[in-house]
Amino acid sequence: SLLMIIYGVLAEVSIGKMFVAGVIPGLVIAVGFAVMIFCYATFLPDKVMVPGHSHNIAESHMTTGDIIGKLVPIAALVMLILGGLYSGIFTPTEAGGVGAFGALVIALVRRRLNVEKMWRVLKETGHVSASILFLLIAAGLYSRMLSMAGVPNGIADFVQGAGFGRYGFIFVYIAILLFLGMILDSSSIMLIMVPICAPIAKQLGFDLIHFGIITVVAVEMGLLSPPFGISVFTVKATLNDPRVGIETVFAGAMPYFAIMGLVLIALVFLPWMSVALI
Repeated sequence: SLLMIIYGVLAEVSIGKMFVAGVIPGLVIAVGFAVMIFCYATFLPDKVMVPGHSHNIAESHMTTGDIIGKLVPIAALVMLILGGLYSGIFTPTEAGGVGAFGALVIALVRRRLNVEKMWRVLKETGHVSASILFLLIAAGLYSRMLSMAGVPNGIADFVQGAGFGRYGFIFVYIAILLFLGMILDSSSIMLIMVPICAPIAKQLGFDLIHFGIITVVAVEMGLLSPPFGISVFTVKATLNDPRVGIETVFAGAMPYFAIMGLVLIALVFLPWMSVALI
């Protein structure tokens, strides 16, 4: 969601439409992940479970009631936000406030929030919000500088003169995002690439909402790209387990990377996946 907000500001498109456009691709990716995990657990259980432990899912420590108790509040919060957006009851900005209030109510009902945790949440929210706003201010200056210098038009002329075409441009763009994902964080990639490439995509006839969803999925894929995927190294550091090597984490991430890649290719050739609900 953060990347969609950044893209919406940089490309000057509706953030609410970006959220709605992400529903179908998000569901397709989620179903793909679920099917992949089910297949692994069924046919290659040692890949996803601790060797020597029972592989009988029925012996899980969570009861059906526990599962329902955890899923219902999350599902209700999602329905509240998306339902309000779809019905037009509130704007995307107001949806953020409603979502935050709904999450607060759920935390209070479940008695998971005390004064100390509330203060920590407020501080972290302030730090994140301030950081994002400074990034967006700098990105706005960067974007205006590029426009005044004629960089997007120059690159667009080069792309058209080189005979890349729409799909040639989009696949070169995706390749660059995957490469940058090895060495930069997602926000930095968006701030560098979107001001340059969004005007070019518009000139080539791409819907900027469709282009934005492609961008977000490709940037997230880039964070898993070997050999320097930042998210993979983050997971390795978080595990803090010397028995788990970085190559093991990369190997575990590759099936997810492949599924996201298939969905990304489908997004390129099937624009309706991102614009059907708008």
